[in-house]
Amino acid sequence: MNKTPALYGGSMDSHDISSKLADNFNRLSAEAALTERERYVVYLIMKGITTTTITKILNRSIKTISAQECSAYEKLGVSNDVQFIRKVISSTKDE
Repeated sequence: MNKTPALYGGSMDSHDISSKLADNFNRLSAEAALTERERYVVYLIMKGITTTTITKILNRSIKTISAQECSAYEKLGVSNDVQFIRKVISSTKDE
């Protein structure tokens, strides 16, 4: 299995990293009290799907998807996709 430098010390494989990011995303979205739709929209963004494609997947207007994205980002305390992804990557559970 291909190992990659770990984000949190040691070494992790790609499955470990994906699992950690998913855990971080789930925790952050719960803490921010995102609606189900906001959560799904930012999940798709996190997966690299464009807003235009999201409108087609969800059969919603660009205005609706953009509003849900903005609302989610406001609740998460970020203002753009890059800040969102950085927050998911750098977020660690306080133990």
